[in-house]
Parts: sequence; structure tokens; C-alpha cells
Amino acid sequence: MQAHIKAAALHATSIYYDYLDSHNLGCEQIQILSFHIDDNVLHFHIKAKFLNTDSLMIEVDSSYMPIVEDGALGVLFYDEKASILAIECYDEKLLKKLRALQDSSEFAGKVKLFSDLKFLIQNLEAFFEESSYFALPSKAPLASLKSKPKVQAESGAAVDSEVAVDSGAALDSEVTLDSRSALDSSGALDSGDNLDSSVDSSANRDSHSALDSDVALDSRAQNAESSPATTSAPKSTPKPAPKSTPKPTTATPLTPEQQRALNTIFANPFSYIWGAPGSGKTQAVLFEALLHYIYSGVRVCVLAPTNAALEQVLKALIKKFDALGLNREKLLRLGTPSNAFLEQFVEVCDPQFLQKKKTQSLFSATNPKTRLKESLVIGMTMDGFIKRYKTLGVEFGHIFLDECAFTPLIKALTLTTQSAPITLLGDHKQLMPICEMPPKEIKGEAIWANLFNLSSLFLEDFFKQKPEITAPIFQKTQFSLLEFSATAFATLRKTHRYGDNLAKILDRHIYQNGLRGNAENTELYYIDCGGSEILDKQNLAEARMIATIIASKNKKSPKNAREKTARAGDLNASGANTLDIAGVAEMIGEDFAIITPFVRQRKLLAESGVPYKHIHTIHGSQGQEFESVIFSPVMLHHHLTDSRNKNAAHALNVAISRIKKRLIIVCDYAYWMRCGGQFLSEILRYAKPLLVDSAPRAQSVESKNIESKNTESGFANLDSSAPNIAPANIASKNIAPAQNPANTTPAQPAPKPQQPIEIIQI
Repeated sequence: MQAHIKAAALHATSIYYDYLDSHNLGCEQIQILSFHIDDNVLHFHIKAKFLNTDSLMIEVDSSYMPIVEDGALGVLFYDEKASILAIECYDEKLLKKLRALQDSSEFAGKVKLFSDLKFLIQNLEAFFEESSYFALPSKAPLASLKSKPKVQAESGAAVDSEVAVDSGAALDSEVTLDSRSALDSSGALDSGDNLDSSVDSSANRDSHSALDSDVALDSRAQNAESSPATTSAPKSTPKPAPKSTPKPTTATPLTPEQQRALNTIFANPFSYIWGAPGSGKTQAVLFEALLHYIYSGVRVCVLAPTNAALEQVLKALIKKFDALGLNREKLLRLGTPSNAFLEQFVEVCDPQFLQKKKTQSLFSATNPKTRLKESLVIGMTMDGFIKRYKTLGVEFGHIFLDECAFTPLIKALTLTTQSAPITLLGDHKQLMPICEMPPKEIKGEAIWANLFNLSSLFLEDFFKQKPEITAPIFQKTQFSLLEFSATAFATLRKTHRYGDNLAKILDRHIYQNGLRGNAENTELYYIDCGGSEILDKQNLAEARMIATIIASKNKKSPKNAREKTARAGDLNASGANTLDIAGVAEMIGEDFAIITPFVRQRKLLAESGVPYKHIHTIHGSQGQEFESVIFSPVMLHHHLTDSRNKNAAHALNVAISRIKKRLIIVCDYAYWMRCGGQFLSEILRYAKPLLVDSAPRAQSVESKNIESKNTESGFANLDSSAPNIAPANIASKNIAPAQNPANTTPAQPAPKPQQPIEIIQI
């Protein structure tokens, strides 16, 4: 079996590498704006929003070489604010050649930077070549501890962590669920009760109440989570509480479902915690789990698929640790941090990195090996783990993988070489792994490459049968049923980020598991920019409107990058409208992002004068959060905005879930209202308009009074043909969803979605 697993992994890396190489994929040239050399440090001013410093390559006079820690070139730092990449050169001959080219007219043609995914695949291949053991973990968490930490039971009584609280039952129970399912499985399902594995499963099956018709229980499945109308599952007799209850580990108590998720982690060697953004996966459940390990003196590893995702989770954890007065030296972030992370959390950064950058910190003088051994929580990207683990010389008591749905199965397979308990945290209703090889190409002898297409949530499926070319795992797609029996599974259904208004919309269209939100509603707005010609996935009206708002915020005039872009505001030539862009600019604050599904729309926004650092594609925004998000949907597109397609629905969920406070959709309102049953259409139906145009419409008395006051105040007339945006004080009024303004665009037939296609550029 072990030989077959190793062979399957190596087949996959070889086939995927060859495909990328033969199709010129996976390698992106990074634009160099300027260059200079200081001693032996190469300073590149580059144009790039995000940079994976683990995949950098450089070409010098047709010689192609990786930029790695133990090579002739190594990353010193990357300042994402200034877009400066500093690379240390240890090869005198190469340095001499670069100095000669520095001021030469030949520089642009002879020195090139690349981000090359093939280099990461080579690292992955090397990892598998050196590995001989692969298995799902069977070692119970904390099994090696002399003194097990106590965890709080739902009743408030403390119980030993070795008691299988909410483990769901015996691990031989099995649940099969769709990626849209509402049920939990901690061996069986997340009922929130302590199930005794000796209880007869056939007796329990009768009390099962399915919350989602797409869930099919195996005949051996035990008890499901009861709905309010059903009888609770039988409870096992809990272990008597100790005489002294341990002090709470955090000032904020866990909710019952967060406590059940924490119990699931400590009761099972392999677990998955599923929750929407803001449900407490990181700041509650993961934080408490790490705290137990820190107090127990056990070293653990926290992983994420990208730098942005890793730093997002570490920032949240560090702030929680700070609040408890814990030393930051217990945490260590390996690899190259972003400049913003370095400025805030220098104490947790890689000492090798600090020494290279000559950062003035007590931690920069620490021996890297000593620092590693003193740390109890070590954070890395998945690519960093694959590249560094063999040389770390440490063992982990538990491995936590955040954003697990975005992590390819083949990379997660490396975690099964460690024998440590594994907990996956994430949301399979968001983005899946990006595989450059289209599904139609993953067949025949190339079927092994499916390991790059599937997410880490299919780990259990991979180990169910010998990984031969005919194994079921190679026939699965990203949206195949998740089949859990050895995977303990718990769901967090309450989000503390969204109001119940947005949570209910998300639940209807995305989660379908009873997602709940806060009593205070999320701010949902739209700006109706009217109809516009859409050329090559670019919406000129949306770009012009957004550029005008951002230009006002930055006290600049929007660029007329193209004549057609400059005319994009000419939407209603016959109407004399007023536009208070300053009010909207003030509303969005400083922590904001413009998100669009399309690369070409991002390009148009940049050409229109919107600062590049604020513009994100949906994929580029993954792992980040913003107080305000301005969303430019552009058009109805099968793969990216048509929520009837699972992939598009998950992508839209990512875009919406970036918000912490407010969402502003800039779009042709009438166009989306004609798109029946769409996720975006329903959000627009409940959103408040920031638009007040001159077209007659039915209004409530309140909205009439508001408009009258606005006219008297004399807002600046930006463009006689531009639509109106009400100032921030109007946005705070309660404009009922039914009072959405009519659009002056002539009625058109409902837009027809594009025909499905196999692959697109996003």
C-alpha cells in the first residue's frame, strides 16, 4: 500500500509538471519597474499585488535559476507597500554580471523575474521521493501528555479531554454528505451530545432528522443532529467532574457549538471544523486548542495555503494571546513575512529572515535552532512546510490546516507522513484549489493529476482504497460528495461577522445549513450605474463610477484611460442628476477593497485611476478582510457570477465574505433584477439604494422627504449625465427593500447566461 501511495503521488507531480511545461502554464513574469544594487543586495521595484516568495525564479542572460534560501540567491525581504523585492546574491560572478547590466540598455532583455509554480511542484516531488510512510493519523490528541488539560463541557462542568465528548460515536460510523450539506459528522453527526459508541446504531437511526435532502447516511451511521421537532439522541454517562474546575482560558466563553467543535478536535485524531466566515473557527476554536497545547508544553503546527491566509490567522491568534498576556515568543512564523506583518509582529518572525534584513530586534540575535525549539506554535504556508520540514528537526503534537478547502489534496498528503493528529479548518462553500489542468485533460494516463484538482477534504477518500488508476478517488470532482467515516466533523452555524439579513441570504443560496447571523444587520447598499456596453468582460459604467468615487477620496480626477472609459458615465443623457461622491467616499473609510470576478475588469479599473493595491479579483481576495467592499459584478457569467453554478456560487461567497461591515454593489440594477433566482439579485433586493435619480418612481413619504432635503442642500453637480449617489446620511435611513428605485434603462429581455465552458482565465 505504501509503495502504491508514493507511486501515485510521484505520477501526479510528474504529469502535472509536464502539462504545465508543455503548455507554458504556471509561470508568470513579474514586471520590473526599476533596479539597483546595494552591496550584495538586489533591489527590484516590481509591479505585483501578491508575491509567493517560495516560487521565485530569476533569468540572467538566459540562465534560469531559483531564488531559494540555500542557493546563490535568496529573498531578503518583500515590502508589499513599496513593491520592493530585495534579493541577496551570494555568487560573486553573478553579482559582477548584474552590476554590469544595471545601467545597461540590455538590462530589460537580459534580467527577468518569474513566479514559477513548477518550482513548487519540484519541491513536492522531492518531498515524496524522500518519504516512505503515509497514513491518516490514528494517534489521539494529547495522548503523549503526562497531564491532560481540562476542557469545559457544554454544561459548564470540566471533564477530561480523553473523554470522547461530542466525538459523535465510534469512528466506524460513516456519513456521506454533499458539499452543500447541513449535517455534521464527528464519526457520526454533530448532535452536540456525548454519544456512547456502544449504543446500538439501529436504535438510534429512527430518531434521525435529516436537515438536507442531499445527505445520504450509510447504513452504519449513528445518530444525526436532532431538529427542534425530534427527540434528542441518548447521552452517555459523562465522567464525574473533578472537584476543582480549571480557570477559563479566555475571557470570552465559547458558544455551545464552538465548544462542541473544540471537543471534536481533542477527541479525534483526524477532524474537520466547518464554518462560515466569522463563526469562530480561528479566534475561538483554533485559539482555544492552541492555548491548551501551549499550557501543556506541546509543539504544534499551523498551516495555510497562502501567505495572506497564514498571516490573517496568525494576526488573529497573536491579538488573542496578547490579551491574555502571553509571550509572543511562543509563536514563530517561518518564511518571508509581508512588510505589514513584520512591522506589527517582529517578535514572531523567522530569525533567519530577521538576521538577513538586519532587523534591530532581540529575536534577530536568537539562534534559529534555539528559537525553533523554544516555540510551541509554528506557522508556515503549505509550500513552506513542504520545502522546510525535512530540515526543521522538530516533531509536532498536532497539525492544524486552515483554509483547507483551498489546499490541494496532493499537498495535504504530505501531512500524513507525520503521524500527528490533523485538524482541517475551513469552508468548502468557498474557493476550491486552482488547477491549471482542465478537467477534460485529467483522464487516461493523466488521471493521476486529479490529486491537484481535489481539495484536502478528500484525504479520507484517498486512503479508502489502493490508489490505482481505477480507484474511485480519481473519478471524483471538486463538488463530489464528501464521504466521512474516519473524519470527525463539526459545524459552526452562527456567524458573528454578518447580520442576520445577509446570513439568511447566504444560507438560502450557499450554505443551506441553518446559518444564523447577528441581530444587527450588515450594511448592504447598491449604486445603480445603469446600462452599459460590456466588452470583453469589462463593464465601463461600473469602472467609471468606482473610479470617480475613489478619485474623490484621493482628491484627484479619474483618469480617462480610454475615450470609451471616460464616456462610461454618460448613462442618462436626458436627466439632470446630482452626485455626492464625497459622501460615499467618506462612508467606505480607509480599510476598503474593490473586488471583481474578472481580470480584465481589474485592469480597466486600474487604467481608470483606481490604485492597484485596492483592486482584487475574487481569487486574489481570498484570506483577506476589509471594513468595506465595493463589488463590481460586470455581467452574468456561468463560471463566476451565475449562482446556479456551484463554482460561481462559491466564488461569490468569497467576495461577499471579505466584508467586515458593509457591502456596496456597483451595477446595472435593472439588469440583475431580471436575472431571476440569482444570489446577487436577492442581495440587491434587500440592499438600500445610494442612488437617487430624476426618474419618477413610487416612494414612501420618508424617502420623499429625504430627497427634498438633499435637493435643498445643493450637492455638487459632477456630471449632468451621471447617476446620483446619496450622501452618507441618506444611507443610514431605513429605505425599505420594496422601495428600490426604477431604472431608466429601457426594458430588455432577461440576460441569457453564457454557455458553460471548460476553462477560463480568472
